Amino acid sequence: MTGVTAGDKNPSAAPPASGHGGRAKLPAAGPRLRALLLAPFLVYASWLGMLATHEFGHVLHAWLSGGQVERVLLPPLGFSQTIVWPNPHERFVAWGGPAWGAGLPLLAAAVVRLLLRRRRRDGGHVPDLLKFFAGFCLIANGGYIGTGWFARAGGAGDAGDLLRLGTPPWVMVAFGAACLVIGLALWHHVTWLTRAHRRTGCARA
Repeated sequence: MTGVTAGDKNPSAAPPASGHGGRAKLPAAGPRLRALLLAPFLVYASWLGMLATHEFGHVLHAWLSGGQVERVLLPPLGFSQTIVWPNPHERFVAWGGPAWGAGLPLLAAAVVRLLLRRRRRDGGHVPDLLKFFAGFCLIANGGYIGTGWFARAGGAGDAGDLLRLGTPPWVMVAFGAACLVIGLALWHHVTWLTRAHRRTGCARA
């Protein structure tokens, strides 16, 4: 057996604190700080991507219905706009933006999940960035249309156009509620958004 050497008369004593002045070093907040710094850029990139998919829906429906797209505006700040003239099926074109703006990223996430499952054969999960973007698009488009019944018919934006063209408010509210629920469900499976999900190690979507 090895005895206690001189100067180690109390083997249970704690080792001296490191750092200047005997102060213990605080743990670095690297990952959390990086997340906070990157959050504005991620939200801005998601906003631009959401506008692009939204306007793509308008363009697609205009093309399918025989309309002519004169111009698509995608400003770096503010709201986007697609100008269609002539527009023989206005309501169909108006629904194209929110429908594809919410549905296309969700469809992309579903396709990626299916491909990963087939490739890995172990229930491959969708990357967090794609889940965040799909949830963002669902919540943004759902909120845009779901609260549109506050607007007056003929007001600015798709919601006003849909009311003017005879869309019942309950349809708009139902669309918004469905998008909100699905979007929040996707965000619940983004590990760096939900602490409880990260702590418990729940299976990722």
